[in-house]
Amino acid sequence: MTLKLPVEDGNRENNMRIKNGIGGDSNEASASVDQIRKGRVKGRTNLDQVELYLWYLLVLLSVVSIFHKALQQDWGLTMMAILTLSMFLFVSLFSRLTRKRVPPLFRYFFILLTAGGIAFSCVLRDWDITVNGLLTIVLLSLPIWMARRKLILIPSLFQIVVLVYILASMYFGEVLSFYYHFSWWDDIVHLTSAPFIGYAGFLMVYIINKDQQIHHRFSPFFLALFAFSFSLVVGVAWEIFEFGVDVSLGVNMQKARNLELVYGYFDTRLGLMDTMQDLVVDAFGALIVSMIGYRYLKKDSAKAASFWRLKDQFIEDNPQLFD
Repeated sequence: MTLKLPVEDGNRENNMRIKNGIGGDSNEASASVDQIRKGRVKGRTNLDQVELYLWYLLVLLSVVSIFHKALQQDWGLTMMAILTLSMFLFVSLFSRLTRKRVPPLFRYFFILLTAGGIAFSCVLRDWDITVNGLLTIVLLSLPIWMARRKLILIPSLFQIVVLVYILASMYFGEVLSFYYHFSWWDDIVHLTSAPFIGYAGFLMVYIINKDQQIHHRFSPFFLALFAFSFSLVVGVAWEIFEFGVDVSLGVNMQKARNLELVYGYFDTRLGLMDTMQDLVVDAFGALIVSMIGYRYLKKDSAKAASFWRLKDQFIEDNPQLFD
């Protein structure tokens, strides 16, 4: 006579084996999870190294450019190089890798140097240098005030993008005058930044609602529309800022003066052309990332998981935003 184990007892035994980590299926599942985690950790470690080395390189490049332009007695570009350095130092506040790597004396030295430059520019009545100097003072001083505050931490990939954007827009664009040598450089800068601002729009939905699973509550179309609109609002706000500074201080952020050096002719509409081209390019870049996000929100796949990995890392690094 053969005894048969009841199904209930068999299930109970199987559950006990799984609970205790015994059994082929459980081991295989655990191995798969471990492999995924190891892959993510390895990928994150590699990005961390890229961010750290890139930040050191760009800080060094900025310092060299400051003294190089000063030796050439080009005070406008000297101040622009210091402003570029201050931006690299400021974004380090939001990095878990570089936020504590700026020596206080290093920061204070450039604050004093900038203050001297502002005084000198007032004597020369060069308000371009004055405005850039005041902005530099603010960016160099804010980390001192914010040092003990709990700040948002930006994932390494986003940090790398921000660093490259500052390199392209400030160092190449302003310090090396790419905006004046290449008429298409401004469009490239806006086109590459708009998709990441759009992605930040997706993150804003999670932050505002303090909900890690908000994509299950809102429709994919709404989330994509919000991301697209957020990117456009940031672009419009920047253009308004440029216009306000140009009108109030007589500087040339909109690149509306002396553009015959770029286009070969002078036209008073060049400021409007610059603004509208920037907004069109911003809209195009935002539309791309919004459409990709909408598509991946509609389905669950490995590609979708890769697209949202940056969002998951942001949530992991900033749990205080979702309490």
